[in-house]
Amino acid sequence: MSFNDWAAAIPDIVPEAEYTAKHEKWLKILFNKMRNNRYHTLTSRNLKLLLTAAVIATLLLTAFAIPSSREYIISRTSVDGEYKLTKGNHNEVPYLTVGYIPEGYELVIDDRLSTSIFYEYRNSEDDSIQIHKESSNAHVFFDNENVQSREINIDGIVYLINTKDSGCTNIIWNKNDHIYVVSCWLPEEEYLKIVKSIK
Repeated sequence: MSFNDWAAAIPDIVPEAEYTAKHEKWLKILFNKMRNNRYHTLTSRNLKLLLTAAVIATLLLTAFAIPSSREYIISRTSVDGEYKLTKGNHNEVPYLTVGYIPEGYELVIDDRLSTSIFYEYRNSEDDSIQIHKESSNAHVFFDNENVQSREINIDGIVYLINTKDSGCTNIIWNKNDHIYVVSCWLPEEEYLKIVKSIK
């Protein structure tokens, strides 16, 4: 038989070989021997180690992602209150960035010192929004007469919210070694937008 005749006699579709379980077992042993008997199977011990490492990595990433809010002390009398951090530094305040101010308000005061920055915005009806950023050793004083006070936690930052019967609200919080204060006559939805936009 010539080569051409022999090649023509080979069927176009060769059926797929079926191997027995014993054959598969011996192939695995052979492959492991080729890898110097290093078995690459996932044991329960290895799985526990992988899961532990994943949990630790997640906790570390979460710790770095959450902004730091430090412990603070609030002192109150019948007429005023004081907010200060338990441990503060006389650190500089290099900038104050406000990402959101409601429409109709314009910046009228931009007062900057090395350890504090103060902005005041006003609208045509003479309503004001005052924003302070202070060093962490500052003592922030607020009016405590006829005030409803509460704390809220947003993304790991604790905000002290004091609302007077007149409608004026003071929001005080600390973040990244600075103290912030916002004073305004705005509904909660609006002042929270301002607060979240401040850096």
